Amino acid sequence: MVAVLCLLVAVNQALMAWRFLLAFEQAGGRGVSFFKWFQLTCVGQFLNLFVPQLGNVYRGVALKREHSVSYTAYASMLFAYVWLDLLMGVSIAFAVIAAFDARLKLAGVPVLFWLLLVISGLFGAPIVAGRVLGRVRASGPRLTRLRGRIAALLAATQTGLRNPVFLLRVLVVNVFGAAGQVATYWFCFRVVGSDISLSALIVFQVFAKLSNQVIVTPGNLGLNELAIGVLSRASNQTLEQGIAVSILVRAVGTTMVIVLGLLAGGGAPLLAGRTGLEASLKRPPPL
Repeated sequence: MVAVLCLLVAVNQALMAWRFLLAFEQAGGRGVSFFKWFQLTCVGQFLNLFVPQLGNVYRGVALKREHSVSYTAYASMLFAYVWLDLLMGVSIAFAVIAAFDARLKLAGVPVLFWLLLVISGLFGAPIVAGRVLGRVRASGPRLTRLRGRIAALLAATQTGLRNPVFLLRVLVVNVFGAAGQVATYWFCFRVVGSDISLSALIVFQVFAKLSNQVIVTPGNLGLNELAIGVLSRASNQTLEQGIAVSILVRAVGTTMVIVLGLLAGGGAPLLAGRTGLEASLKRPPPL
């Protein structure tokens, strides 16, 4: 059981690295192999366990030092990755539920309605932000630089939408990613003796994707467990089964993040501390 879960977590990490690599190449980055991105992803996830966003800082510094990728280009890539990953993931969920269980409800409201609201918000946010930015007049060098950086972030999303080959590649990777997350939840529910529908598992996958972007407590500890328990009950399972699944996913997932992070060299920047982060990246250990 544990071995299967560890394998699923490792596969999900690899798919995350693949999505990062696609966004990086779309932003104009070159010369970073998949294995290097897998290392950066593993170390980044490991560092984020201890200091929020430290993993993103690590990746930015490593790319700047080793591949001359500017921080602005990295930030644009990261923003485009998160935005498109969410949009694709929720859209895939909408398509699957519409095809197999269009009557599925959450809190008495059709799940398709909730998903459509999220899709509309994700798709419209960059458009609205771009129009607002166009009407704001920047005064002073700091505001001008800030306005330019925000414009670069928004431009990255628009550039991605205009590239059909890139969108197709991202769609394929996201389909595999969604399948991996659904398989993880399916296996965990089977372990706790629950037989849950595919549509409900898709909802769990969407919640996991969204919860990774809205952090209330460290790692959303406690909140995720309670929310998944409530979702489990709304899916005709028990609250206890949902909480047990959430604890199992967190325990195995965190353990694998630590193991993969240490194997990828995450111990050096962590022990060096925030002041020694750049120094520890001068000779990052091979994967």
